[in-house]
Amino acid sequence: MPERLPFAINNLWQATRRDLLIVPATYENGETFDPNEPTHLTFQPFSWWVDLVVALTGARFDEAASERFAAEEHSKLFGYDHRVMIFTRLGA
Repeated sequence: MPERLPFAINNLWQATRRDLLIVPATYENGETFDPNEPTHLTFQPFSWWVDLVVALTGARFDEAASERFAAEEHSKLFGYDHRVMIFTRLGA
């Protein structure tokens, strides 16, 4: 895991009032196809990203909202419908 990733996620979380949308660098099966890919350290399974963001922020992973956003035409058109994650502040 790149050492600045927690810093970046925490800053994004602090900049939100309620929800945070993350579309991480991942593949559907959670594996990097090219080991020479310069960003290969951030390719992780979907569940790894969910666990990381929840652990760092204390947020709730909003599975229903994530699925709704993933079903939108825009998500499918740009090929990130399988990796959309929405996190919500507890009590929001």
